[in-house]
Amino acid sequence: MRDRRLKQPALAVSAYEKFLEKYGFDNVWADEAVWGLITLSMNDLKQPDKTLKWTATFQEKFPKSYRMPQAALFHARALWRLGKQEEAKKALAEAETKYNSSWILMYNEEDDFIERISFSLGAEALRGYFARMKSAGTDSPLEKSP
Repeated sequence: MRDRRLKQPALAVSAYEKFLEKYGFDNVWADEAVWGLITLSMNDLKQPDKTLKWTATFQEKFPKSYRMPQAALFHARALWRLGKQEEAKKALAEAETKYNSSWILMYNEEDDFIERISFSLGAEALRGYFARMKSAGTDSPLEKSP
């Protein structure tokens, strides 16, 4: 998505939403559009409530996607940022049970593959984020992101 790459997240979100309205969720590129909405809402726009909406949509519409493990991490992170720490910990624990032997594929801002990491490593990083935020005395640090 050109707008995402040009650091215009609001325009990118609008384009992704219009794409989904026009073509629906059965389109071959719909999973990419929803994935874009997940990452933009969390990382660029700092809207964890929207992230929860889109991770739920992703999990419902694309349950066999290779991105499901990473979507589960975004879901737990969004819960934490909304001040729902116990729900976030529970969601992370459930995801670890389900995806612990899975891999997360990492891409750069140009959508080039960089590497893959184990889900367990991603979950460990998120647990570390939870611990750092708790020790810092802040439950919902929207200005900081792992």
